[in-house]
Amino acid sequence: LSPTTTPTSSPSTSPTLFPTNLPSSTPTSMPTLTPTTSPTSIPTSPPSYRPTSNPSAAPTSKRPNLVMIITDEHNYRTLSCYRDYLASNIGASKVDVWGDATRLSTPHIDTLAKEGALFSNFYTVAPLCTPSRASFMTGMYPASTGDSELNHGAMDRSLKTFAAILQEQRGYHTGYFGKWHLDGDKSPGWGDNGREFGFKENKYRFNRGHFKFIDEVNGHMEGYEIDQADLFEGRQSDHYTTDYLMDRGIEFMNRSVAKNEPFAMVISIPDPHGMCAFFIHSILINIIMVSYIICTMLINP
Repeated sequence: LSPTTTPTSSPSTSPTLFPTNLPSSTPTSMPTLTPTTSPTSIPTSPPSYRPTSNPSAAPTSKRPNLVMIITDEHNYRTLSCYRDYLASNIGASKVDVWGDATRLSTPHIDTLAKEGALFSNFYTVAPLCTPSRASFMTGMYPASTGDSELNHGAMDRSLKTFAAILQEQRGYHTGYFGKWHLDGDKSPGWGDNGREFGFKENKYRFNRGHFKFIDEVNGHMEGYEIDQADLFEGRQSDHYTTDYLMDRGIEFMNRSVAKNEPFAMVISIPDPHGMCAFFIHSILINIIMVSYIICTMLINP
């Protein structure tokens, strides 16, 4: 069969030439090319580059009490909370360098660490007593604290300690008990030496010394060395320096609580530095004496 030459039927409708869904109407207006309104104003002043001089108040109006306890040349291995922390991180063999027999237990200090914070990354600003203490008191680097950047130097009188700020701005009752080491060469230098630095109660503050016993004699404070222990026979626990300073500090806290005053205090214990210094001093004296004898024997055989 040959194909048909013409379609069997014609299309029912003619093809459309244009889209049927043309816009119903033209846009009412052309899009705007510029903002309808300009900014209300330009900044009145450039941004501040330093913090405001009066920071906003803390979220709570409560004034918590502050107790800072300082020890002197205290190896942190002798605090069992730190010993355990170190042992778990670097191994007991590297921590117990003096042997198992020298391990100490400090349960009360461990409780403070457990219920508060244990610093695992904390460095002093200087390997000396005076400059590190000056930074603790002022929050400044040693080079900015006057002669106290050197050991036995005096802290600049113009500096404000945290105690002065708490006292003047927040109404805290303040006190300092124990070794101060920021009044220059004065030794022992009991009291404030005309340099209160915001610590209102400072009768039991002394500038220099590592006394093992403390007593008040005729209204004056006195410190005693370890070889004078016989003077305190039967009452050593009352006058041993650490106990004595702690007892005075507790009395201070009780007085403040009775008056409903917030308090900030420092108890600065000179131990264990003194004992170490005592033995080192004795060893050095013996070495010098032996060296002298040897030299004498060599010169005069």
